[in-house]
Amino acid sequence: MKKKIRYLLYILISFLLSTLILTLSENQTNWHYFWRLIKVPSMWPAFADIDHIFQSISCKLIGIDPFIDNPCDYNNVRYQYPVLWLFLFEYLNLNIYKNFQFFLFLSLSLLFIVYFLLLEISKKISSKVILLVLFFSTTSTLLIERGNVDHILFVLTFSVILFSSSYYKIIVISLASLLKIYPFYSFFYLIRKQNKLLLLIIVMMIIAYFLYEISLSKYIHKNHSIMAMSQTFGIQSITEGFFKIFEKTNFLYLSENGKNLIRIISSITFLGICFLVFYIGSKLADNFFLKDSISNKEQESLFILGSTIYIGCYIFYSNIDYRLIFLYLTIPYFENFNKKIFFTYSFSLIIICNSFLIGFAPLTLNHFIYTSVLYLIKISITIFLSLILGNISKNLFDKKKYDYF
Repeated sequence: MKKKIRYLLYILISFLLSTLILTLSENQTNWHYFWRLIKVPSMWPAFADIDHIFQSISCKLIGIDPFIDNPCDYNNVRYQYPVLWLFLFEYLNLNIYKNFQFFLFLSLSLLFIVYFLLLEISKKISSKVILLVLFFSTTSTLLIERGNVDHILFVLTFSVILFSSSYYKIIVISLASLLKIYPFYSFFYLIRKQNKLLLLIIVMMIIAYFLYEISLSKYIHKNHSIMAMSQTFGIQSITEGFFKIFEKTNFLYLSENGKNLIRIISSITFLGICFLVFYIGSKLADNFFLKDSISNKEQESLFILGSTIYIGCYIFYSNIDYRLIFLYLTIPYFENFNKKIFFTYSFSLIIICNSFLIGFAPLTLNHFIYTSVLYLIKISITIFLSLILGNISKNLFDKKKYDYF
């Protein structure tokens, strides 16, 4: 009975928080004042990222291709998301403002409910405290302020552990991958389970084809810039940072083709490094990192989902730090490690998830030191997670354990 009351309380608090945020979004002055009060950079219109889809659907419905020209957008920015979002908004009638508001209320409420469920899955007070701190970090608050669709993908990713059906898991990961490219990496979670492998490979090939046809080949390179700031992560952010330093100091100028070649080589090289670390981890003793060989299936599943998305994003993309939210899924599993590892990892996450609290002028010494520290922490986490993934995925290449059908 206590558990039911607790869950009802979670739902009630989530609804109240969503209502409060939506109320603030009705007034531009209140919206800016609230977010700047908690050191979060704000934009208008409210929930700017998902509002971009809401405005873009208006152009689509009157026959204008928002991928080419998007006068319906507040800032006249060409449409920047996979086309599936436009179809969903049209099918669900989210071009109607009241429906769109309800959709925001529902998605934000589900985000807060998932936060509470993460607290439930965490068994130790220390991990619960760390999660609470992370929930109020600039990673979380900026994600909400922007209304970035990553919060919906975060909810979808978490939902994978709620149902035992392999078909449900395949459908959810496939849907999430079509809504935005990077959830594709969480297919590793299903490959590791070695369940319905033939079906899974076919689905992955179909998803990869559609991702290329409807996103990569036509739109991504036109609409998405590569970012190099203190508040970003990924190999592409690092390479872009070097490009900007070279150009601003007149040290070296590279053509776009030259930059693209370096970007590809950088991602492939780091992919090889992560795979090597993964392989080393697979050679370590079973549960090498766990204290007293303790393991929890829910915690382990969340760890695999969160870490694979983070590692995949790090290797191939340039990402704003609100995508660090997927590392929250790894915290419950880390409570099974010894205290030194747990607290080192947790405090590292707290530091990088609050990167927006401090900012320095570009190309200054302070900016260089601050950015270098953040990037060093993020790359260290990537390699460490690759090592742990290898350790808990020892049977990945054991053909005897595969279920092909």
